[in-house]
Amino acid sequence: MIVTYPMMITLKGFLAIASLALFCSATNAEVLIKLKKFNLARNETSGELVFTPKENNRGDKVAKSFSVRLGTLLPENTRKDMSDIEQTNVGFSYYFGGRQARIDIEYPFPECTRFTWTTTTLNEIRDCVDYGTAHWFGGPEQWEQLWPVQKLAKTNYPMLTRAADNMAVADRYWLSSEGTYIFVDPDVPLFIDSNTTENPNQLCFVARSDDPYYAINQLMLRYTICSFPDVRAAQAHAVVNMFGYSGSIPDELMFRQPIWSTWARYKKDINESTVLQFAQEIIDNGFGNSQLEIDDDWETCYGELAFNAEKFPNAKGMVDNLHQLGFRVTLWVHPFVNINCPIYAQALQNGYFVRNLQGSAHTEWWNGKDAAIIDVTNPAARTWWANRLSTLKNEVGLDGYKFDAGESVGFLPQLPVLQNSESQSDFSRAYSEFINDILPNIGSAVELRSIYKNQKAPLFLRMIDKDTRWGLNNGLRSVVTTLLQMNIVGYPFVLADMIGGNGYGNDELTPELFIRWLQASTFMPSLQFSYVPWQFNDPTVVEISRKFVDLHSNYSDWIISAANTAAQGGLPINMPICFAPLNSYDERACAVDDEYMLGDRILVAPVMEPNATSRDVYLPQGVWRDMNTDILYNGPLLMTNYPAPLDTLPYFLNMNIASSSKNIVPMLLLLVAALNFTFYLK
Repeated sequence: MIVTYPMMITLKGFLAIASLALFCSATNAEVLIKLKKFNLARNETSGELVFTPKENNRGDKVAKSFSVRLGTLLPENTRKDMSDIEQTNVGFSYYFGGRQARIDIEYPFPECTRFTWTTTTLNEIRDCVDYGTAHWFGGPEQWEQLWPVQKLAKTNYPMLTRAADNMAVADRYWLSSEGTYIFVDPDVPLFIDSNTTENPNQLCFVARSDDPYYAINQLMLRYTICSFPDVRAAQAHAVVNMFGYSGSIPDELMFRQPIWSTWARYKKDINESTVLQFAQEIIDNGFGNSQLEIDDDWETCYGELAFNAEKFPNAKGMVDNLHQLGFRVTLWVHPFVNINCPIYAQALQNGYFVRNLQGSAHTEWWNGKDAAIIDVTNPAARTWWANRLSTLKNEVGLDGYKFDAGESVGFLPQLPVLQNSESQSDFSRAYSEFINDILPNIGSAVELRSIYKNQKAPLFLRMIDKDTRWGLNNGLRSVVTTLLQMNIVGYPFVLADMIGGNGYGNDELTPELFIRWLQASTFMPSLQFSYVPWQFNDPTVVEISRKFVDLHSNYSDWIISAANTAAQGGLPINMPICFAPLNSYDERACAVDDEYMLGDRILVAPVMEPNATSRDVYLPQGVWRDMNTDILYNGPLLMTNYPAPLDTLPYFLNMNIASSSKNIVPMLLLLVAALNFTFYLK
């Protein structure tokens, strides 16, 4: 049966349908719909709905290779029993198995198709996307941040923020290098299967009413697929129409100068004299600062929001001294209250804590086996906590806070009952909204680590603690891939945790790892130290470190410019290199996981392997100026064994982008000067 649309459809609706870009691979299939870019078909053997791309879609820079199979878990007799209902100018619907399941297909934008499965009788719904030959970006933050994300192998994996796997960001967005993106509705009780034994090279979306989600009467799976000529156009559309954007940037000084934290260097062994000595060392060694952050174990007990008088007998005097030395001061806080805190009983009685379905507020976290967590969806609890934070800020003279934790699964008592939400995924969203809402009362020097569906918040988002090691296993290599993941899912204001990692367990920080970590972070939005260059008793380490801190500061106008672009709905601050302008589809560029862009202007290729004094560098299409040698290169080009001794960071200026920055010689002069440079063709 070939669907024909009724005459009532409007021209706009017809154009929307004609622009639908959703594809699958199907054989032995009955074509249901013939449109401009794809065919909707039904496999005669299995009864599955399938989508297949047509060849030579005009305007696409590369043919789409991925495919989608819909309703893969519907019982066979249900799949084969399909009936259609009347089409309208917004789409059409089909019933399966009588009324057991229904799929609605709509067109929210000319380039997009939205699918909504609903059922009251089936236990789960599954649609599977074949990754095809494309590279895919986005997905959740992970402890081992593989990139591109089609490398990720997960089975029955709930898409909620959680402490396990460092999954502090879990927005449901996947972007293809071929210019297609998928956005799954936040209300879906979503599990994913990626690259499983049963479904290799596939990403399956599974809606199921099961822990850690609430039981529901009507199961729903809804997602939107949009297709564009290239990856930049697809990302730009998602930012404006799916994420939203902040409209402003976070605290500007945090872009320009380093943050200094007590945590990794001192852990909990901090007091007034330690903090003041730390500040003096920073000054004596000639480093600037955005702020000094006092981390864990300053409180009388966790959640009381009162300085421990034995460790900090004159907290206000200490902060005043730090201000006089030229430091702003921030404080580490969290949403927990341990049961031994005097404030606990009052908060429990007033209903300020998250409770589970059984009415218990008890939870655990890394600093408390008997604790509760503030319900940030509860307006009264938000006001109570906000007032306490504001009071402490005013009493001591603080300039902001570092907000830790905030994930849903692992910290909330399960299954949680949130006062103003029916989904525990909303906890991370509400947490970030709370922080953003109280900024006028707590200072602008603020960071957080967990967020969900709140790209409109102009906040620095910190990567969860990195380990002091080299690899993708939560070490240096994962800093770059996590940077890319956060930017792609709509959070460009990335704070890359502490240079050198956190020094947990037997991890050893060497001068080489410290310097390479700093270099890798140089063109990211912000630098954060805890371990310090002078701890190695080597003047060369201090000299090299100061060089790259100064380089970051010198380029901070460019970083802030890219931040403002992102804040106004433009492309992210740091992107994969296949986003480079003028870049036609370049499979090799899209596969690179150890380089990144600063806006459209700078390509950064840090050395992230131990004992390496060179690396291979891939330059996409365009003319690139080597900022270490002034040599011009014409891409696409693979440069093998690019020399990079310990004091060298390979980075390249995109000569195809005009610049008005006062920090770099204007592009016109560079082009004239290029006559005196060596020019390398590929």
